[in-house]
Amino acid sequence: MVFPLNDEKSNRLEQMIEYLTTSYKLYWLYGILIEIERGKQEITFREIVTRMVTCCWYSLLKFKLHLGAVDKLYNLVVFIANRFNLSSDMPEEELYDFLQGLNDLDVDRRMTEFYKYVPYRLLQPFFSGELYCQQDYKKNGIIEACAIRSGEVFYKVYTADRKILVSPDWASYIVRNQAIINGWMHSKLINFLQRKNPSVPGIPLKIAAPRERDLSPARKFWSAVIELEQPVDIYTGYELNKENFSQFGNLSIDHFIPWSFVLHDQMWNLIPTFRNINSTKNDKLPPFDPCLDRFCQLHYMAFSTACKHDRLRKYAEDYVIIDNTLYPCLSTGKLVAERIFKQTIKQAVVPLYQIAQNQGFGLWILPNNS
Repeated sequence: MVFPLNDEKSNRLEQMIEYLTTSYKLYWLYGILIEIERGKQEITFREIVTRMVTCCWYSLLKFKLHLGAVDKLYNLVVFIANRFNLSSDMPEEELYDFLQGLNDLDVDRRMTEFYKYVPYRLLQPFFSGELYCQQDYKKNGIIEACAIRSGEVFYKVYTADRKILVSPDWASYIVRNQAIINGWMHSKLINFLQRKNPSVPGIPLKIAAPRERDLSPARKFWSAVIELEQPVDIYTGYELNKENFSQFGNLSIDHFIPWSFVLHDQMWNLIPTFRNINSTKNDKLPPFDPCLDRFCQLHYMAFSTACKHDRLRKYAEDYVIIDNTLYPCLSTGKLVAERIFKQTIKQAVVPLYQIAQNQGFGLWILPNNS
């Protein structure tokens, strides 16, 4: 990928990016850029690592993305979340302030792991001549010394103070071109995450915090199906009716495969359940057996109902996405064979279920009565 600007600094920036073969190097640069955009040029190592954590917090905890087989940044994020019982939905600046004010020896020790090499090795393109044929253990010292003497380098490293000092020219350049640079870095991050998570859908939408979801169409559709067909909840076996809604909570729309994995609200993955039940399921996967067969049966009922009622057909158009041979059923009202429909649903859901499970989405235990 070629950097969109064509000047000396953009060429240097592109060279630096070529060294970003691991997640922590990529997020280290990301952290520096964020601090520069907030008006800082003198930045501590701790501040940069804190930005690294906040930048990947949602991706790792909410969406269960992987950064590599053995990744220290992933381990740091999970350690912090578990140690302090922090939510994946914690606002970025609130998380940043919490970590900056934190005094915890175990967290500090894990953070300092990122101080050893990446502050220096990011600057290797500036000093390729000086580093030629040098032994690896000498490179940090050479880069620090050369950077302090140089007037062109991106930033100078001060090991004793655990900080960097960004060149005023570079800071001005980054602020002036921040929209282009951020777009380019975002693209690099997407490419990196796609390589590490090749089977996961919606990677570009899993970089930042979850978007707002609109389940009102699904609520209207399933309310109509409930009124017409009186289906049962696939998780409890109870009929979805007013009496049970008063006992187990009002109607709630559940993503059978968690939304934080599929990142869409398509009707074929949505089912009605009770609010109390849905709140306990949260972002977990339902047990494959017996829920999958119940799920397919419920959707066959819903799709057949939509085919028979003109006012509901618009809500069932999402089913055509997984198999366009279902379109004539919606357009003519002709019912599809139950066996064929269930096979279609399973072909869409089963691979996603297996991949989500491999990504680390936990299994939910059904209520006892089911």
